[in-house]
Amino acid sequence: MAGMRTTHLLYLHGFRSSPQSAKARLMAARVAAGHPGVTWWCPQLPPSPRAAAALIERGTADWPAERMAVVGSSLGGFYATWLAGRRGCKSPAPERCLAVIAQGDELLDWREMAARYAGARQIVLAGGDHALSDFEAHVDAVLDFLDLS
Repeated sequence: MAGMRTTHLLYLHGFRSSPQSAKARLMAARVAAGHPGVTWWCPQLPPSPRAAAALIERGTADWPAERMAVVGSSLGGFYATWLAGRRGCKSPAPERCLAVIAQGDELLDWREMAARYAGARQIVLAGGDHALSDFEAHVDAVLDFLDLS
């Protein structure tokens, strides 16, 4: 429903990362400080895509799709897009998605990412790296997009 603020936020880390990554910890701290009523979950994702998908689905099964959002980094971004498509939450249709893309990504071609999320709001960073080491400079834009309650 339009105008409904986000009350549930899922953060999905990348491959060989964890809920203890710099981005996950920064997001957790900012959500806790500025939006203490928001349900936050950042699970440790298993390496198996099937097991990760099952964990994500079980963990969010009772979350209200119209009030939930999902954020992902790298492989977590792929899972976020998959979940948003299944649940209709913020992150499937281009107008409900924000992509932060680094042109200096050493693992993924930024042009492919930009094309994959064509029509979505994009923040394309000159330079940067796959880890989005300067994520702190962009976290406010992500939080604004999420419209947390």
